[in-house]
Amino acid sequence: MRDKLVRTRLGIPKEKLTHIELHTEEGIKYLKKKIVEEAMEVRDAESIEEIAREIGDLQDVIDALVMASGLESSYIKALRIVKNEEKGGFCYQEHYTPFPSGVILEKVEDE
Repeated sequence: MRDKLVRTRLGIPKEKLTHIELHTEEGIKYLKKKIVEEAMEVRDAESIEEIAREIGDLQDVIDALVMASGLESSYIKALRIVKNEEKGGFCYQEHYTPFPSGVILEKVEDE
């Protein structure tokens, strides 16, 4: 839960809060669980504005997981580029050749 939300809107004193250090195994496990929760909120969003807000929340948790894991965004981006060049990606970028912009392959039927 967002720490500022708890302190300001819910009026719970900081001293009464239990916290998790995000850079620990427990914190990383929590963030991975939180990513799934936020992704489901993106799935359930109906309007473009709601989708945008939920993607922002999801990105916040992803950024926290990247930081807590000690990873560098540039390393993740490089891995993503390699994987997209090998297997394709979900959005068009100059450095790989997926389907035309706005089209993704959903499935391939068995023969």
